[in-house]
Amino acid sequence: MLANVVPLTLPDPAPEPTFDDFWLLYPKHVARKAAAHAWNRLKPEDQVAALVAAITWRRIWLKRGEIDFVPHAATWLNGERWTDDLPGVPMNGAAILDTFKPLPAKDRRGIPPEVLAELQRLRGKL
Repeated sequence: MLANVVPLTLPDPAPEPTFDDFWLLYPKHVARKAAAHAWNRLKPEDQVAALVAAITWRRIWLKRGEIDFVPHAATWLNGERWTDDLPGVPMNGAAILDTFKPLPAKDRRGIPPEVLAELQRLRGKL
């Protein structure tokens, strides 16, 4: 009777963020060693948050042509700049509340699908 039982397969977990992922997303490639050191000191949930924010900030910097004013990656990571308010995006009451909602434990690790899609797009350009 057990011969007909189909084993349960769980979906593959999202890949863990790596420094190489961050380096690919971050638009200013200066002082890689210092940036890697700063990255390795982050908690895994902060690494995910930094990757997500790096996509948004990258678009802003590139659209504005502000590459010369982009902080070095180590400075951005050490200063937890991924938590900065985005320019031109006022925080209303609902957005502020959403900002402080803790992520469920299952969502705190692993690269989100939108980040994976952006990484694939950038790797395709290499």
